[in-house]
Amino acid sequence: MTARSGERRALGSGAVLAAVAQVITAGALGLTSIVVARLLGPDGTGAYGVVSSGITLLIMLGSLGLGAGITYSVSNGRWPPEDALRQSQLLALALGLVAVAIGLVLAAQLQDSVLENVPLGTAAIAVAAVPFALSWTFSWSVALGADRYEWYALAYGGQALLVFVLVTALAVPFGLEGAVAGLVAAYVVAALTQLAVGRRRLGGKAPLGHALARRVRYAVSFGLRAYVANSVTYLALRADLFILSAYAAAASVGHYAIALALTELVLLLPRSLAAVALPRVASLDASGETDHQRGVMIKSIRHSALVAVGAAALLAAVTPLIPLVYGSGFEDTVALTLLLIPGAAALGIAASFSSATSGKGKPEYSLYTSILVTVPSVVAYLLVIPKHGATGAAITSSVSYLALAVVSLLFFRSATGVRELRALLPRAEDIGDYRAAIARLIAARRARGG
Repeated sequence: MTARSGERRALGSGAVLAAVAQVITAGALGLTSIVVARLLGPDGTGAYGVVSSGITLLIMLGSLGLGAGITYSVSNGRWPPEDALRQSQLLALALGLVAVAIGLVLAAQLQDSVLENVPLGTAAIAVAAVPFALSWTFSWSVALGADRYEWYALAYGGQALLVFVLVTALAVPFGLEGAVAGLVAAYVVAALTQLAVGRRRLGGKAPLGHALARRVRYAVSFGLRAYVANSVTYLALRADLFILSAYAAAASVGHYAIALALTELVLLLPRSLAAVALPRVASLDASGETDHQRGVMIKSIRHSALVAVGAAALLAAVTPLIPLVYGSGFEDTVALTLLLIPGAAALGIAASFSSATSGKGKPEYSLYTSILVTVPSVVAYLLVIPKHGATGAAITSSVSYLALAVVSLLFFRSATGVRELRALLPRAEDIGDYRAAIARLIAARRARGG
């Protein structure tokens, strides 16, 4: 029985499991950034940051939005999860190989600019991660659409732990090349593990090609709109690093890469909550449960705001410790991180607005938002970064993130009809939601044990 054919699981349980996974992810990625900074120094850290961001961009471009489309299709019952798991792996392989070819061409073309500090062989190793990363992404997309929150949490937290272990193990003897190889290996192991977990939990019924074309068309028709928006948004979010890499010294790129890695931690929990809410909003939209859907959207935004602001405040409090943790060579990262924090918090909240509008069947609103914000942001980067370096990049980025949040809010109000801003502000009762969700999880585990 799929999640769509039976009683829906409590969304709070999914939010708690996602939060636990993201706390593990934040810890693992934070430790990874420390290891990379200590072993490679500012120059190597900048190169690693450019490579890892490039991999993420290739994954996003290569996916064609199928991750979001798979989650949406599974959540509204159009694609059985057991079929989606098996069939999506064919798509991951085909799309991944195309992305690898594109990545190799770009790596060769950018050797004298963005990838000046990254050897071509290292870049070639990096792009090999894409097919496995797509497999991993499509697997947890199925889990999310089917309300398999434990599986989703395992996918995210497990992959981050693998990155920490393998990057550390290989960076010690082999430097930058080892760190990149460790990142690729983490995607390989994570993909194979998630596929094995999914097959054990879901099994498989239909042949691999059964109704595949029809299901892919539907998933792409939804996901492609979100895909373009996400790709454009990510390009805007990382254009600062790529442009800085072309103009600034390697050490400056390293300082900025660590600031970005740290502020990325602020986004983990809000994005995770938004990801969990999207399939539920889509499911309720399909069933016509308008009042319930409205409540889910409002609650998800409140909780996203709560965790985004809390994470931002915590990061701001510990930011002065960066030179102690990462080394004296990263003193400039303190100011850069503080400049990026306000924008990162706003970006985390914006994720919940975009999730709600996509769940309402309006992913194109995210595209409109991206276009409105990205074009002026990239122009600003090109004007500011050559003169003001990393500091100019941080200020421009933070302003860009704030603008994206404001525009996302306007489109959210248009798509959902939720006009009252006070309804979106966190309340004391929201804290109680976590206690109730944890209690339900504990009770469910005891019931299984019994």
